[in-house]
Amino acid sequence: MTFNDYYDHTIKDLLSIFPVDAKDKDGAPFWSGPKRAPSAIEFNPADEAHIEFVFSYANLIAASLKIPENKDRASVTEMAKTIAVPAYVPKKIKVELPPGEENKNDQDGDAVMAEPMGEDDDVIIERLTKELGEAQQTMKKDMFVPAEFEKDDDKNFHIDFINACANLRASNY
Repeated sequence: MTFNDYYDHTIKDLLSIFPVDAKDKDGAPFWSGPKRAPSAIEFNPADEAHIEFVFSYANLIAASLKIPENKDRASVTEMAKTIAVPAYVPKKIKVELPPGEENKNDQDGDAVMAEPMGEDDDVIIERLTKELGEAQQTMKKDMFVPAEFEKDDDKNFHIDFINACANLRASNY
């Protein structure tokens, strides 16, 4: 479920790498100043902000796939109540320390965390190219309708989706 990816599981993964009490390479609190520790949001179909996200997102996807939109918020809410939300499964994230930073400790003897290093770009590009090739076998370009962003049309769910995303991200922080 996209909601979990954006507002719950990704945040939990981030906090598993950098817990609220994590320290940076200099021994200072990692979550300080402009960096605030987020909190995960578990999907709750009784929360209007959560339903707004699902409602607007589902209708945007429906429009792009040329299937009928469901503009009945009550029925979408009822459907959302029946969905079994997948349990969080921590990702195996490898954090590599830059040379010379292994086993550094702060003044209290606690291990100092280094920022994680991302996958090599070539590996990412290769994986995405493979996934795209597989997707092209079952999906054709004419199956989709590109959305033309229009902020002044209250019936197209564009601003509703942006608003829902912004409010939920703000709730994370």
